[in-house]
Amino acid sequence: MSTLVSSSFDPAGQSFSSVVPSLDLHKVQVHEVSNQNSAEVILDKGVTAQSLWCGNLSTTAGSNSNSKQRKKRKRSSMVKEAGAAGANMADLVVAVGTNKGSIIVFSPAQSSIVASLEGAHSVPVSSVACVQDNLWSCDRNGTIAQWNVDGTKAINVFQSPEKNVHLVQPLPSSPEFANQVLVASTSVHLVDTVQKSVVKSFPGGFAHPVSLIRLSNTNPDLFLAASNSERNISVISISQGKVISILTALSEVQSVALSADDSCLAVTTEDGTVELFADPFKANASASPNKNSAKAKAKAAAMASKSVLQFKLFRPSTGPSKKGGAVIKGSQVFIEGVSLDEGHFTVSWLENAIVPVFEKFPYRSEDNGQILNDTIVVERAPRTNAGVKDLNGVDPAAVSKYNEGNATVTSGKNLKNVEVEEDEEDEEEESTLADQLNALDVANGTAKGSSRSEVDDVNGSAVKPLEFSTPGTFTTILNQALRTNDNALLDSCLVHRDVEMIKLSVQKLDSALAVRLLERLAEKIARSPNQAGPLNVWIKWVMIAHGGYLVTIPDLVKTLSSLHSTLSDRVSTLPRLLALQGRLQMLNSQMEFRRDVLTSRRQVDDEDDEEEDEEEVEYVEDGAYIANGEEEDDFEDSDEDEEEDEEDSDVDGGQSFISLEAEEDDDDEEEEDASDLEVGEPMSEDEDVLPRSNGKARK
Repeated sequence: MSTLVSSSFDPAGQSFSSVVPSLDLHKVQVHEVSNQNSAEVILDKGVTAQSLWCGNLSTTAGSNSNSKQRKKRKRSSMVKEAGAAGANMADLVVAVGTNKGSIIVFSPAQSSIVASLEGAHSVPVSSVACVQDNLWSCDRNGTIAQWNVDGTKAINVFQSPEKNVHLVQPLPSSPEFANQVLVASTSVHLVDTVQKSVVKSFPGGFAHPVSLIRLSNTNPDLFLAASNSERNISVISISQGKVISILTALSEVQSVALSADDSCLAVTTEDGTVELFADPFKANASASPNKNSAKAKAKAAAMASKSVLQFKLFRPSTGPSKKGGAVIKGSQVFIEGVSLDEGHFTVSWLENAIVPVFEKFPYRSEDNGQILNDTIVVERAPRTNAGVKDLNGVDPAAVSKYNEGNATVTSGKNLKNVEVEEDEEDEEEESTLADQLNALDVANGTAKGSSRSEVDDVNGSAVKPLEFSTPGTFTTILNQALRTNDNALLDSCLVHRDVEMIKLSVQKLDSALAVRLLERLAEKIARSPNQAGPLNVWIKWVMIAHGGYLVTIPDLVKTLSSLHSTLSDRVSTLPRLLALQGRLQMLNSQMEFRRDVLTSRRQVDDEDDEEEDEEEVEYVEDGAYIANGEEEDDFEDSDEDEEEDEEDSDVDGGQSFISLEAEEDDDDEEEEDASDLEVGEPMSEDEDVLPRSNGKARK
């Protein structure tokens, strides 16, 4: 595919005009085929090329001699060096239709814009063509205008009688076609410019809009019509009002060129191939098939004229990387344009994306002069020094200048150089960052600052924060870093996480430096998104402390475009982060629930084990502890009970002692049972022994 906006050879094939996109500007350049001299002009900012035409403007009989003398004095050295060909180059002009509705006329001989035609169009100009000294144009709304280049005013403006017209081609001045032009949409129409009505329509069978019309050089009654999205080229007769021939290319047609005697037609296709057709205006049977017969249409398509010569340009093939490996064929080079000369055709392709290179090849046989019936494949290595001027003191070995391919794009939303239209309605409809955040129903929270004392900068090296005793010292260092563009010193200031220090320092900062600080913060956030949290604190306090000054800055959107784009990108990712946070919270809740279930199960199992152990142990509810053969009373009795027990124990103790001695011999079995009891061991209920308060037990 081509990198050019538009390109064209002049009718004589001596120069090649093209429109090159350069950053946010369009550049019109003209290169001579013979000696590679060039002239160029850069369009104004915001003005882009929509259509292109180049050719020679012949002066009318009424033109005065002063105009001719003035043109001779304005010839540049480029024209003088061209010799006889340069005589025609003096009258060469390039007409460019722009998106603003104006037409710019550029003179390569003067290397300047000689005229700007305005007033007839208010929408982009889609087509420009010229015959003699009258220039015609058509815009996307179908408005057709006729201009007098000398007067720079439109002499005839009217609306096309047909809809969707976007292409105009004036006819040569002749009594037969006086005041008539060809216009095209998906069909071609002959329009009377005086009556502003359609004279004839030529249905060429196009499914897409017609993109080019080429008049015959020898017969004014014939012309070619083609579409960039189709392979067929229709040869149409104005007098007969129909298609007399169909030419079929191997791929979609991009541009065409005719020889001076109409014996050969050269076509460039979408895949970069050049195809040559012999006798293109010769009628064939495929032009008017029976519309009601599908068989006739298929036969007509098979009989359509095919190209006799195909030309392809490739880069050199790459040899096998190892023994027995396959040869890698080089890529095909896209042919930008072609022109025909006597027995030769000139092709143009681009080197370094913008520099056109020309080369001639024969297309007729040296024996009989017929067009070769062959496929020509040529290999050409890339020209690394293409476009490098080795004259006028410029050394080709010097350091190369700016190259568009080496440009680094950090963001696609840089609005700094875009004109802002002050439309109150658009501003009301456009949602702000605050509106987007409120729409997300985000709970207010304070981001926890990083506790690290060292922060990695963009290059990955650790930046140690400087120690400041007071906010005034911190503000002085910050001012110095911003005024001198000292990035290292600024990084050492931005690594501080003390919110109070940041607040006081930003309040004392010069308001004129607030914008510069915001730009530096936006750059750091764009390069290191992981530092966005700590740096957002800086942005917050700059907005609070210097918001009144910021709103007074004209074109604030342009000035803070980088910050706006960075924050917009971060806001756009917030819904996905919130969704991820919700999923993580759900997973965390599920894990906690499962953990609680497992814990409760373990507790139940432990309680069951304890109950099983308790079932194996028998407890005695009514038992007494006996120490030294005597029964222990309740230890929790009151003091009064203890005193009464002491008084009774003196009497009962003696009686018990006497009764025990009397019964000692008779109750041997009872003494043996009593001796078996351990000290402090409760008595079993199975023994059916009743405890007594006097310390004696009996059955």
